[in-house]
Amino acid sequence: MDGPDKVRSWSSSFVDSYLNFHVVNGAVITAQFGDPAKDAAARTTLAAVFPDGRSSSSTWTG
Repeated sequence: MDGPDKVRSWSSSFVDSYLNFHVVNGAVITAQFGDPAKDAAARTTLAAVFPDGRSSSSTWTG
C-alpha cells in the first residue's frame, strides 16, 4: 500500500503510513492525509482485507 504523495510533517516522530491502523470492535480505523486518491485507495485495500469490518478514517492536523 503506497503512502501519501505529500509529506505533511518532517518531524522524526510522525509516521505517514496507512499501515498504521487499528482493528477494534469490528471497525478498522486508519489515518487520512489529505491525498484524496491515496486516502481512497487505502480505504479500499483495508476494506478488502477486512471485509466484515466498518472503515473509519481520521485526518491528522498537527
